[in-house]
Amino acid sequence: LLCTTDLTKASETAIRHALYLGDRLGSRVSLMHVLGKNGRSDDDHALVAKAVEEQLGLIGADRLHLLMPEGDFMEEIISETGRGHHLLVMGTHGPHGLRQSLFGADILKIVRRSAVPSYVVQDQSPAEPELKRIVLPVAGHSDIHRLMDVVCLLAIACDAEVHIYQLMRPGENPSDALLANKLSMMQCLERDKVRHVEATIPATGF
Repeated sequence: LLCTTDLTKASETAIRHALYLGDRLGSRVSLMHVLGKNGRSDDDHALVAKAVEEQLGLIGADRLHLLMPEGDFMEEIISETGRGHHLLVMGTHGPHGLRQSLFGADILKIVRRSAVPSYVVQDQSPAEPELKRIVLPVAGHSDIHRLMDVVCLLAIACDAEVHIYQLMRPGENPSDALLANKLSMMQCLERDKVRHVEATIPATGF
């Protein structure tokens, strides 16, 4: 698993979630902090490494495999996801400032370009994770097999129940692609013997 940190509270929560998933999946967790343009000297490397160690000490985690590349944080994270990792775990603070409000939060850009599925932890996520229910919205994407592989893997490892969620809007018929994906989701869950619930919710308004 690849987990990113920017040394904030949100990333501390993300590390806790990554360790939780790593324990249940039997996976090693690599912790990544990207050094920006002004953080490339040996002293800066040492200061950041010390700050990361202090963050891990607060969590009570054993020493993780630490990655500290230099460059643009978004490009470095995206590049690293293609180097043998199976899941990307990140903390998010939500969109900040006018630029991200207009063009989308950086976290969404990373998720869209990541080579592996992403597990995003929000500011309000519980610090001590317990993954007991997974809500899986039905969507008409052309390829959902990688998503389903990860959902089934997490559900089995954490003994979680999956809720296949579909919102039915008044006067709107689901597309063939959406129905095909829903059927495929159910077949994957049944194949892997994952507990699941079909939650079809009628919308009362737009």
